[in-house]
Amino acid sequence: MSEAAESDEKFMKEPLPKRRTAELRKGRWSTPEARYFVTCCVVRPSSALMHGDCPQDLRRTISRLHEDGDIALHCAGVMPDHVHILFTLGARLSLGRVVSKLKGLTAETVRLAGAAWQANFFEHRLRPEEERDPYARYIFMNPYRAGLLRRQEKWPGWFHTAENPPAFVSMLEEGIYPPAAWLDEMPEEMGLDAAVLGEV
Repeated sequence: MSEAAESDEKFMKEPLPKRRTAELRKGRWSTPEARYFVTCCVVRPSSALMHGDCPQDLRRTISRLHEDGDIALHCAGVMPDHVHILFTLGARLSLGRVVSKLKGLTAETVRLAGAAWQANFFEHRLRPEEERDPYARYIFMNPYRAGLLRRQEKWPGWFHTAENPPAFVSMLEEGIYPPAAWLDEMPEEMGLDAAVLGEV
């Protein structure tokens, strides 16, 4: 048997990798009035969330969750294949039901853009002593760090509530653009652990 054939045979006997999305549910607690950083992704690879009506529909739907009292929105960012939302959970719905409502209300728009939501989602519950601003700045900087636009361009997928803007907004150039020093800033330099952001 050739070396390549032996290698193929060995590969075929190895167990297939198992998806570990179920592990995201371990330790998931839904706590009213707690602050959450949530990430929902479409099945990858995809850039569907920036196509067609997706950006506007996601913004409209997240705002509706806020208006319905399901969440008190702090800010959100729509990326090509995922959306980040920072909010305080309301008392009406559990965290899982809030995410299900978001996905359910936007499923058709996402489908028309040629994609579908992943079954699960990532969440981090902020500790009472944690500041929300580093998470908000992480969301804001996400498209810049990903190289999707130049520093003096405005990302259309970023938004926050007018009544309670993140503190860092006052540090933006012309009230819109990030300072140059932020472009190379890693999450750890913002006081964040990559693990709580779902990056590892």
